[in-house]
Amino acid sequence: MSLTKAKALFEWAITQEPEYPMFYYNLACAFAEMGNRDQTLKNLRLAYKYKGNMISGENFPDPKEDSSFSKYLQDKEFSAELGKMR
Repeated sequence: MSLTKAKALFEWAITQEPEYPMFYYNLACAFAEMGNRDQTLKNLRLAYKYKGNMISGENFPDPKEDSSFSKYLQDKEFSAELGKMR
């Protein structure tokens, strides 16, 4: 699936379940892969905001371990923002 299609799918999914964190997390992954740091951070913030709505038994991923965000981990501002989300 292309990044554009993935982005559209997650944006649609959010309209259906606007408080499910994994839709925002996966949208953040798509934006990260597309090189859009601001939208990546925006959607990670929303994923963390709704983290309490995870499905029972589901684990919230660690962005520091996700290859989608690897290019941003050396970015001081990105890392600082990520630290605030915990």
